[in-house]
Amino acid sequence: MPNASLPHFPKNLQEQIIENSPSGMLLVDAQQPDMPIVYVNKAFERMTGYTADEVLGKNARFLQGSDHEQDGRLIIRQALANQEDCVAVLRNYRKDGSMFWNEIRISPIQNLEGTTTHFVGIQNDVTDRITSEASLAYSESRYHQFFENGSAVILLIDRHSGMIADANKAAADFYGYSLDHLKSMHIKDINTNSGEKAKQIMRQVTPDKRTVLTTRHRLASGELRDVDVYASPLDTTEGSFNYTIVVDITEKRVAEWRYRALFEQSNDGVFILDLMGKPLQVNQRAADLFGYSVDELLHLSNRDIVAPEKYESALNVLQQLLAGETVPPYSRIFRRKDKTLFFAELNMELVRDMDGNPIHIQRIVRDITERKLAENALRESEEKYRLLAEHVKEVIIKFSTDGICSYVSPAIYPMLGYQPEELIGHNAYDWVHPDDRASSQRTIRQSLAAG
Repeated sequence: MPNASLPHFPKNLQEQIIENSPSGMLLVDAQQPDMPIVYVNKAFERMTGYTADEVLGKNARFLQGSDHEQDGRLIIRQALANQEDCVAVLRNYRKDGSMFWNEIRISPIQNLEGTTTHFVGIQNDVTDRITSEASLAYSESRYHQFFENGSAVILLIDRHSGMIADANKAAADFYGYSLDHLKSMHIKDINTNSGEKAKQIMRQVTPDKRTVLTTRHRLASGELRDVDVYASPLDTTEGSFNYTIVVDITEKRVAEWRYRALFEQSNDGVFILDLMGKPLQVNQRAADLFGYSVDELLHLSNRDIVAPEKYESALNVLQQLLAGETVPPYSRIFRRKDKTLFFAELNMELVRDMDGNPIHIQRIVRDITERKLAENALRESEEKYRLLAEHVKEVIIKFSTDGICSYVSPAIYPMLGYQPEELIGHNAYDWVHPDDRASSQRTIRQSLAAG
């Protein structure tokens, strides 16, 4: 597709045709990293539930959610790499989480020099077609081969009785029953919901809506697993069924719970920021640290909480992270709601998705005010000691238990003719007469033992 224009129509009419097309249309920039979406039409918004503002700048693969094991992805990846047309069917997910089958036709757009600048995608919701094809193919051998050998856990449930009419090997392996035994069971035997609740769920699966349910299933071992169930009605000559694909999300749930526990119970303030530095999520410790409620803190920017003189350097850190640099822990002065300032140590990290694309920034804030005050007090004490030592006539020597000097006062010069820096790091006993060394060492040991 060398040119996207329609030479036989005025430009405004072309725009009306594109904008009002019943097919979803999107345009991606082939010359930007990760090929972001730069345009979608109204049909795309209706089909996916996302507004244009929510998708511009993203790669179109976000519509696949976490459902990455799809043959269509390889078709599209090869076509993009070869800058050629392709047609692929993908499982995509609307904003509300519902799944639909998306048939997408992709074509490259080239400029006058023959360089591919964009790809245009025309997509159609072919869920009804796929469902009809599945109904038709159910009695065919090729469908049985897919059903039996596929890696997805598939159950065919009689809509009226709730009995499991059919299941594939992946389902038998997942639930831990033999295939024959599984096909003799009722759905309530594996679903932890009550019988009445299970019937209500069955009734939710209607032809006009693809249903996604999150529930809990029981394995033959008695173990409970959290699952997402994608269900569609399937009418065949043999009866009316719910065609269900079961996805185990237990590990995902456990990971989410662990993350939530770490997030909320951390002794440090934790911020999840967007790529512009705006808070997306904060924990209660962060709110307590800054003196705001969680909701108030979510509506503040860096300018509101960073000490004014440190605001520009805070922006520089964001830019370093986005440029791919690793930022080591550093300190920053923050401002609480009551305008008091406090010292904090920050750990900033850019979080990427499995494709390497930046998705958000994690900032951990640790209050180090007491440590800073202690360090300042120590420096002041050492400075007072230094000033005192440098203005007395007596020689003051500070050395370790093995006699190595770490400090010598200036009064050493008139006495021995050495500058203090000449003696730092040397053994103090070197200046003691050999006849007196043993007694000097014994005196020092006794002093140390006395405490």
